[in-house]
Amino acid sequence: MRTLLEDLLENWPTKLLAAVIAVILWFYVLGAENPQATRTLTLPVSGENVPEGLAVISIAPEQAEVRVRGRTMRFEQTDFARMRLRADLQGAQVGEQTVPVEVAGLPLGLQVLPGHPTTARVRLDKVIERTRPVQVIKLGEPAEGFAVDKITLGQEEVKVSGATSIVARVARVVVVVDVSGLNSDLESEAELEARDLRDVVVTGVNFEPPRVKVQVEVRRLNTRTVPVRPILGSPPGGYDISWVRVSPPVVTLTGSGDRLAQVDSVSTSTVDISGLRSRKSYAVAINVPEGVSVVGAASVTVTVAVHGQGGTPTEPEPEEAPTQEATAASDGEGAQDENGEPAPGDDGPNEDGDDEEPTVPDGGTTPAPGTDDDGSETNVEPAPRGAGNTN
Repeated sequence: MRTLLEDLLENWPTKLLAAVIAVILWFYVLGAENPQATRTLTLPVSGENVPEGLAVISIAPEQAEVRVRGRTMRFEQTDFARMRLRADLQGAQVGEQTVPVEVAGLPLGLQVLPGHPTTARVRLDKVIERTRPVQVIKLGEPAEGFAVDKITLGQEEVKVSGATSIVARVARVVVVVDVSGLNSDLESEAELEARDLRDVVVTGVNFEPPRVKVQVEVRRLNTRTVPVRPILGSPPGGYDISWVRVSPPVVTLTGSGDRLAQVDSVSTSTVDISGLRSRKSYAVAINVPEGVSVVGAASVTVTVAVHGQGGTPTEPEPEEAPTQEATAASDGEGAQDENGEPAPGDDGPNEDGDDEEPTVPDGGTTPAPGTDDDGSETNVEPAPRGAGNTN
């Protein structure tokens, strides 16, 4: 034992100096590889220890910057999600007041530097509970050939609770139900939304129950595909109809089975061709019987070509989509020839730039039937006599 002590004390100044140098070197290496760093974090200000029966209306500031210092490696290994500025509301009362704020959730090995807010202005209000009706807002459309029959909610009313000033704004509670593409019944739970009189979402309230059951019932539609019959007025004097084309030539109807069984075809609104001297396409509405509706667009494009009496009827060109005439018609422009120039003799739009409204000329006669691309006749019905303006 004595020998060991003597060995330790032998040349002790040198040994002490070596130990000091080792410690200094250790701290130097530690600082070089894992230096001190300072980071600025933006933390939320949260009210805690809220008295029973009260709710926080506002808190200012809602967030603030906090500077934290520590080793670089510590920053890399730390999750700052739990850090916050805690506003202690114990003993607070209704109204606005100043409360102390402190940093909470600080990870070990880090320290907070001075400079962050130490107080916050908090406004509190009494908690109330009110009953509000629940309404459904339907989004989207079911799959083609289906219709939404009924949407049933598990709750017609829910309780809304929260601060007095916030609950007072709630006019109704809504459930948004998306039925896009549905082709079968659907049962699920949906989130609730509080809305005010302007239909703006109101936040900061609680619901009881928090979610409601929604049952959507869909049914398959009765459908029938029928041809479209174009109704034409009379062409101008000295002209006959060369051909007529309807695109699409058929439409799909939906309605009750008995009503659909009575519909063999549908007609268009009357197409006024009293000023037509070449060829033109018209966007025309479809007339459907009461109790029946069209699946999809309720309009078609009717293309009509005329020729002078004694001349040779023109042949319809292969159908293209879209044709120049269809484009011109949809833009409200007159018919064009194949070079894009106005067709000779076509009256085109009125002085105000719009096509004339479809009318039926007095003394309208049955126009000559046209031919489809395959050479078959297109059924064209004349407009009633004396039903429109005079050519």
